[in-house]
Amino acid sequence: MELLSMDNLRESNKNFVKQYLKEFRDIEKANKLIKLFSRPDLPKDYGTFILDGWLDELNKILRE
Repeated sequence: MELLSMDNLRESNKNFVKQYLKEFRDIEKANKLIKLFSRPDLPKDYGTFILDGWLDELNKILRE
């Protein structure tokens, strides 16, 4: 499996995916994270990220 492009991700999201790969080496799950962080409706601020349920989506991916 090949890692998806992270060109369109914000730097903080790229760093999150890179750190995840460094620790767990799970390309499939990293690709799911990239897809989540690439969504155009992803909030830019952490408060909205939490309140609108995005944190739940992130946790769901990480727990799979």
